[in-house]
Amino acid sequence: MDSFETTAMAQALAGGEIYPDDNGTGTHKNDEAYAAARKAGWVNPQAYDYSSANVQATAAGEDKTGGENVPTWAHSAKRYEWNDSHGDIGPEVPELEEQLFRSELRTRQGIKFEEISSIKVIAESAEKISPIIDAYTIPAVVSGHDLIATAQTGSGKTAAYLIPTLSKLMGKGKKLAAPRPNVLNGFDLRTDGVRAEPLILVIAPTRELCCQIFDECRRLCYRSMLRPCVAYGGGPMREQMEELAKGCDILVGTPGRLIDFMSRPNVLSMNRCRFYIIDEADELLHDDWEEEMGKLISGGDANEDADRHYLLFSATFDKNMRKLAKKYLSNDHVRIRVGRAGSTHMNIKQNVMWVESNLKQQALYDLLISMPPSRTLVFVKSKKTADFVDDFLFNMGLPSTSIHSDRTQREREDALRAFKTGQAPILVATGVSARGLDIRNVMHVVNFDLPAIEHNGQDEYIHRIGRTARIGNEGLATSFYNERDEPMAEFLVKILIECGQPVPEFLEQFKPAADQLNFDDDSGAEEDEAAAGQDTGGWGVGESGGEDLGAVPSTTAPAQEAWGTGGAEASGGAWRSISTVEINGPDGRRKTVQLEDLTSADRELAEKFGYKPVFKREFGYLSTFSFAVSISGLFATVTTTFSYPLYAGGAARDFNWSPSDNATVGVMAALTVFCGLVNSLSTYWMEKMTKTYVIFHFGVLFACAISLLAVTKDKHDASYVFTHVESNSGWAPVGWSFLFGFLSVSWTMTDYDATAHITEEINEPEIKAPWAISLAMGFTYVLGFLFNIVLVFCMGNPDDILASPIAQPVIQIYYNSLGKRASIFFAIAAFLVLQFVCFTATQALARTVFAFSRDKLVPGSRLWTKVAALTGTPILAVWFSVFWCIAINLIGLGSYTAISGVFNVCAIALDWSYVIPIFCKLIFNKFEPGPWTMGPAGKFVNIWACTWTLFVTIIFILPTVRPVTALNMNYAIVFLAAIFLAATIWWYASGRKWYTGPIVEAEIEETEVDDGNGAHSSEKKD
Repeated sequence: MDSFETTAMAQALAGGEIYPDDNGTGTHKNDEAYAAARKAGWVNPQAYDYSSANVQATAAGEDKTGGENVPTWAHSAKRYEWNDSHGDIGPEVPELEEQLFRSELRTRQGIKFEEISSIKVIAESAEKISPIIDAYTIPAVVSGHDLIATAQTGSGKTAAYLIPTLSKLMGKGKKLAAPRPNVLNGFDLRTDGVRAEPLILVIAPTRELCCQIFDECRRLCYRSMLRPCVAYGGGPMREQMEELAKGCDILVGTPGRLIDFMSRPNVLSMNRCRFYIIDEADELLHDDWEEEMGKLISGGDANEDADRHYLLFSATFDKNMRKLAKKYLSNDHVRIRVGRAGSTHMNIKQNVMWVESNLKQQALYDLLISMPPSRTLVFVKSKKTADFVDDFLFNMGLPSTSIHSDRTQREREDALRAFKTGQAPILVATGVSARGLDIRNVMHVVNFDLPAIEHNGQDEYIHRIGRTARIGNEGLATSFYNERDEPMAEFLVKILIECGQPVPEFLEQFKPAADQLNFDDDSGAEEDEAAAGQDTGGWGVGESGGEDLGAVPSTTAPAQEAWGTGGAEASGGAWRSISTVEINGPDGRRKTVQLEDLTSADRELAEKFGYKPVFKREFGYLSTFSFAVSISGLFATVTTTFSYPLYAGGAARDFNWSPSDNATVGVMAALTVFCGLVNSLSTYWMEKMTKTYVIFHFGVLFACAISLLAVTKDKHDASYVFTHVESNSGWAPVGWSFLFGFLSVSWTMTDYDATAHITEEINEPEIKAPWAISLAMGFTYVLGFLFNIVLVFCMGNPDDILASPIAQPVIQIYYNSLGKRASIFFAIAAFLVLQFVCFTATQALARTVFAFSRDKLVPGSRLWTKVAALTGTPILAVWFSVFWCIAINLIGLGSYTAISGVFNVCAIALDWSYVIPIFCKLIFNKFEPGPWTMGPAGKFVNIWACTWTLFVTIIFILPTVRPVTALNMNYAIVFLAAIFLAATIWWYASGRKWYTGPIVEAEIEETEVDDGNGAHSSEKKD
């Protein structure tokens, strides 16, 4: 009897030239098949000693500490354990790396994102990711959308949901995750155990798929704070509970075991969960799972911040399932379809053979013997048949094993481990392994029994043969067919025709006429979807897929909100012609785009999702100048304002004391350091302080205004307040002198955008940031204008208050009207308000330094982009800012006039830092309106903003007093010229050679979605 010798398999798959011939092992040499296998890049299994004494002695994931070398359960596999002493990224663990990244020799070929493959943890895992489902899923998830994604089996759906969701959490673990023990210092369940509160929940229908997803999580979370766990039936519940008690950020599980744990509030809670991911969603949303899935997707208990997203993935997703899924999805969800839903991959060679039922065993044996030794999956209908076929192959000398639901969980895991490592390269399975399993080096799938059409056999067939040809590789699927399988005949014929494969003669009778050939595109798509799919307006522009769209990870691996595009040609032309992205508006309207040209659509699609360059390269020169002047101005002015209340303190000494320059600068330095300490805290505490400050600020403002109006006896009349202008500057006419007052106004209005600098650190920034900016501007303008009116009514003789010995006219007004004690109170109150302003100004400055460092525009950029793991803030950028604030303000020791020029530079620079993006918007017209927009009027407002800023810039660089002397000179023009010259030299000497614009991050915007009939709806992004 011919035998299937495992040494021959090892030799063949290891790439050896010696191949056993017919006279040796009895295996038939098949040069064509062998060459195709090697060309496709299949990896070789590990070498094993198959003697009984060494079975599985070196299997991946095995516990080597036990005396009997018994393999561990999947749930107890080693994962990276975080230590609180680690920085942004933990140290390497070579033994764990060997298990995670090299134990299966993961060297398969495929299609990749250029950007993502450069990330260290993904590079180590040798993943080369398909750009199709990933390229459109990742930005959609990063943008905050709920999602339905349908793509052929083996197209990389697991990476498509793990990479963006993990990326959203990287660096935020301490802020978002529940407290957990440091297990590296030892763990006692009774004293150290905590309730598991995962941030990501992945639900899958089978135990094996859960274990596989868990393994991918272990790889992608390596060296990060995020801790994955898995929970599935059949395994020891107590051990799984113990792993959960160590802390869990990503939980993968089957519905039954998850519900068991959720029924124990001290074991598992979903109140922190932000992402609910359903893999093989069409299976889990079936009526059979309705009760379980309802409990799981509802979270079991209330989510603390109600910020949750639902991501549904499958290779098959018919119309009815989609309708059911939409019960859980937001109205503005995105549906992405790569290829026809329910289709199979072109890279699978499908053979259908006529085999009588009583001859199947021998036909299977002959088929296996005729092929080069390789991993082969044999699918059967029933558990009984699985055992029968496994016994038959074993008795014939072939190294086989089996997996089905009657086997214990330990037996199932052992069988999969033996199959993966090559000890048993033939696996006989029922439908339990048909969904989702990604086993490397599966070259051949055999349908010993075709699935029954009455039990959704079409979908099961697609999932079965999808176990081969994974991620762009090629594979073979052989199906045994006879008269009992006739109900599947029409489906098989359509699949073969669609994939351009020959139809066997015995199936010719089931071929439909050419005019009746219908592939049921989209598995029952609604009619309006088909109509909407014709509208591709606005989605097909761009010159090169990927340029200006990559995002570089900020700190740790894997990707930090990162995505890129790769070549679409290798994906197969058939995928391109029928792939779509569908965006649903909050009102139920949707736009469906057929991606007939993925390469040219990439840029515009990316812009729709919020990935777009703010500046073009041709504007790099001005953006460089804007950076230079704005950052210099901010450095100088953040805390020099402390000199005002310090001088005002002279009122407490009856105007017989004034601080020296040294005292002023010293207090400035101390308070700047204090600002640095406050900004080293997390933004959570900054938010608390800001709320307190706002209440205090309003209270002081109203109290002061009311007090002045009530107490001041000799007030000016309205005519004086609103029409009288005095020129003390020496300029003529009087109106020209009036314009110099805008210096104070512009300085006052320069910090209203502080919120915009932390948009990456707040929830719903597309709403909250413009709301905060608008409120800040509105209140500052209205209340500031009214308060100035009150001051003018109550100021008395302007010459007297300008001649005040403390050089603080406003404090002098308080003193004259309210007396000594009240003036001291309001001076201290003003100091506290200024202190809070400096907190936010320092915060804005640090985030500006961080942003420009991220774009490689600051020396030592790598240092200033470090984010403290404890607080989630760019702490080195904060202290970089503190240092230069103090250093630049030392100018005040030499000349107060010179430091006043720096103030003017600040007003000019910050105004231009706001205006340059507006100018770019007008010139390049690359702008998608967000939730805050003025519509057509916005263009005229933008033009006025640019014109006015240009005008007042001229005013700001003119001397404020005439005649001009060294003591009253406006040195702003000198500082601007020096900065402009330095920026120009740097740009032409270095910057223009490599700088192409800011490194793109996900931007916050709300775009309009066209339903194909001219109607629009909003679509929220973050």
